[in-house]
Amino acid sequence: MAHTNDIHIAASGTVDVYTPPKLRAGDGDFNTTPVIFLADTVVPQYAVVARVAATGKVVAWDPAGADGSQDAIGVTCYAVDATGADVEAAIYVAGYFNTDALVWPEGATDEQKRAAFDRTDITHRKLY
Repeated sequence: MAHTNDIHIAASGTVDVYTPPKLRAGDGDFNTTPVIFLADTVVPQYAVVARVAATGKVVAWDPAGADGSQDAIGVTCYAVDATGADVEAAIYVAGYFNTDALVWPEGATDEQKRAAFDRTDITHRKLY
């Protein structure tokens, strides 16, 4: 159900409607930790991320990667723009997430998504 914010009325008389993302898909806390995003990395909010083994820095998850980026470690709490320099930002490292609220790389299969967070404290499922 959409929440109506009746204090933001546009000149046309329409009411802005804000629908928060249904990120949570279970009980339990979300846990976060700060990480360093690799320079020249731009990642949207709720994107699945991984750590490059050689640098220890975080990038968008790549299921076809071979440098550590194939092993998902978390989900971005907010959009990260590391254009030009490394950036420290928080990621979720534990919690129950709505699969459809997460930002997956284009072409990621359902099988890859199911296995993405193996060996982590992140669980995800579709909401029905």
